[in-house]
Amino acid sequence: MTKSLVCFIPAVFFVAAVVVTQTGQKENQMENNKISMHILYDNYVAQPPYEADWGFSCLIQGTEKTILFDTGTKGDILLRNMERMKVDLSKIDLIVISHMHGDHTGGLASVLDKVKNIPVYLPASASKSQQRAIQNSGGKVILCKDSVSPCKDVFTTGEMGDEIKEQSLLIKTAKGLVVITGCSHPGVADIAKRAGEIGQQPIH
Repeated sequence: MTKSLVCFIPAVFFVAAVVVTQTGQKENQMENNKISMHILYDNYVAQPPYEADWGFSCLIQGTEKTILFDTGTKGDILLRNMERMKVDLSKIDLIVISHMHGDHTGGLASVLDKVKNIPVYLPASASKSQQRAIQNSGGKVILCKDSVSPCKDVFTTGEMGDEIKEQSLLIKTAKGLVVITGCSHPGVADIAKRAGEIGQQPIH
């Protein structure tokens, strides 16, 4: 059995109906679909040779589309961890950015250098210069002020918070909602409340 990431991760809050791993091999069966979340970038690692660094990124597979959520701080570390985990960048269908801080967006240009014309879902408050940088790197910017659904059974919360605008990701599963956040700047309780309103089912 491979080791999985079982510690609390400061950069992310979720009530998981799926197993989160740094090896990509241990997953939970959801009806006939396997939904998995692989931690690509974090302050801690479960085991070498993965590299730790300030920031967060995870890959969500088993939903209608494969989703990259946030991109960590440094593109070279993100790409090396992806390579070690045997992540095929060409299989990523879309990117969701929780908020525009560098520890969640720093690796975006490196990913877009490898995968062109991919939708990038940003908080609507992203600056014009940030939007242009993503477009110049080959990404298709989609601004999210309210909740949007990038694919079946997956939703964003839309922008939340006052000083720091942030969106979280919601995944509907047979056992309830899975909620993934970047830093939870708007507050975990408010995010959970919004998630329940949008998802119309309990948080698992």
